[in-house]
Amino acid sequence: MSRLRAFLCRLTALFSRRRLEAELAEEIESHLALSIDENIRRGMPPGDARREALRCFGGVEQMKEVYRDRRSLSFFETLWQDLRQGQRNLRRSPMVWALAVVTLAAGLGANATVFTTARAILSRPIEIFDQRRTVVLYSVNERQGLKRSRTSRDDYLAWRERAQSFDRMVACFSTTRVFAGQAEPESRSVVRVSPDYF
Repeated sequence: MSRLRAFLCRLTALFSRRRLEAELAEEIESHLALSIDENIRRGMPPGDARREALRCFGGVEQMKEVYRDRRSLSFFETLWQDLRQGQRNLRRSPMVWALAVVTLAAGLGANATVFTTARAILSRPIEIFDQRRTVVLYSVNERQGLKRSRTSRDDYLAWRERAQSFDRMVACFSTTRVFAGQAEPESRSVVRVSPDYF
C-alpha cells in the first residue's frame, strides 16, 4: 500500500472511529468464538474453553491498542483528546481560563509594543541631504596649485560660526583604511564625518 493511500486511510479512520471500533470488537469476538468452539470440540468445558482461547489469543486490550496505533494518526487523536479535555476543564473553572487569557493578551500586547517601538527607533531611515539645496565647500591651496585641498579643522569651525546663508554646515573626509581580522586584510573606503552629519 502506498504511503499516500495509507495516510488517507488513517485520516478517514479519524472520522469513523465508532464504526471501526465496533468492527474490531466483532472481529475479535469471532476469533475467540472459533477458538472456543475448537476447544469445546476437544472436550473442554465451556468456561475452560473460553479461558484457554483468551490465553492463546493474548491480551485483547493490547491487541486493540496495536490495531488503533496502526490505523490512526496518533498526533491528531492526541490533539483532539487534549482539546476535549481542555474544553471540559474550561467548563469547570472558567475564571482561571479567563485570567490566563487576559495574562497572555497583556504579555503579547506588551511585547508587540516594545518591539514596534524598538523597530521604529532603531530602523529609522537616515535623513539624506536634499541634493538640490546642498553645497560642497573646499579649501584652495594656491601655493601647491590645488583647487580642492583638505580643509583644516580650524577653518571648518570658523566657516560654521560665520555662515549665514546655510541652515547647517557639516564636515566629511573620505579616506581608505585596511581592515584586518582572522581573514585576509581588506582595503575599504571610510568617511569620517562631524557629529551633526546625520
